[in-house]
Amino acid sequence: MNFLKKFFLITAIVLASGGFLSCAQANLINTTELNNQTESFKTKSGFNDTTVGGIIATAIGAILSLLGIIFIILILIAGYRWMTAGGNEEELNKAKSQIKHAIIGLVIIMMAYAITSFVLGALHHSTTNGGGQSYPP
Repeated sequence: MNFLKKFFLITAIVLASGGFLSCAQANLINTTELNNQTESFKTKSGFNDTTVGGIIATAIGAILSLLGIIFIILILIAGYRWMTAGGNEEELNKAKSQIKHAIIGLVIIMMAYAITSFVLGALHHSTTNGGGQSYPP
């Protein structure tokens, strides 16, 4: 586990230093160009929604994306545990169990995304295109 602590610490330091470097570079860019880039990013990424439904959809998408990243990290950790088990059945079983639970979690995440997408799509359709009609049209 000591290796994982070092790995996450080094990753955090690298990400933090990258943020400082980008802030230093921002001072070299013309502010109007930076504002244009920000507006372009907001438009392309979908962050220009000002409706409550748009904000909720963006938040749910961000949370589900974060959960997907956590799944990948868990699979990598379990794979590392499996590769370094060295014939130890207990460690091997822990790694298999962790992979199984991570996959079950991924299935739950995908089902949550599908349900959320359906419900938000139905709400959007019923509130914008003559509510009361069945979904899909």
